[in-house]
Amino acid sequence: MKEKEVIKLVLDRLEPHFFIEREVTGFSPIFNKPFRIDAIIKPKDVSKWANKDIKFGIEFKEFREHDVNEIHFHHQVKQAIDYSYSTFNGERIPVLLCPTIEKLKNHHGVFEYKILAKHLNAFNIGEIKTTNRGLSIVFSDIHIIWSEKYGIGEGKTWKFKDRIGGQKV
Repeated sequence: MKEKEVIKLVLDRLEPHFFIEREVTGFSPIFNKPFRIDAIIKPKDVSKWANKDIKFGIEFKEFREHDVNEIHFHHQVKQAIDYSYSTFNGERIPVLLCPTIEKLKNHHGVFEYKILAKHLNAFNIGEIKTTNRGLSIVFSDIHIIWSEKYGIGEGKTWKFKDRIGGQKV
């Protein structure tokens, strides 16, 4: 599926629940240059969220089933980490990968995927993936923050404070 098709499909499903800004320019203090993320979403109803100012950046990639390899995922993960240190509209925000890195399970095993998902969580990087709850925002492979079917989940308690690796700042 082409990247533009993935973007349209996912954002159309998120739009009833989130305000969406597309192609938002941010700034990296590490590289001293601007970055552009595909979308930033903010819940339309934040009344039950632990962080009333929560926003998520989304980086979309074209998914090619025949081209699942370390180079593709290395680039996607590196870019997400760069974005996790960047500011968008003056603030650092959690970053979501879409499609999910879960495709690694099929090619490298469940253990490698779970370890990577947990490491990415240390940088406030999660995934948008389809679960038995519909489209879901998931961190560390098992924490469902929000889902299409049930709405807010662990977002009731997760505040998503700024992090640098394992340290909150």
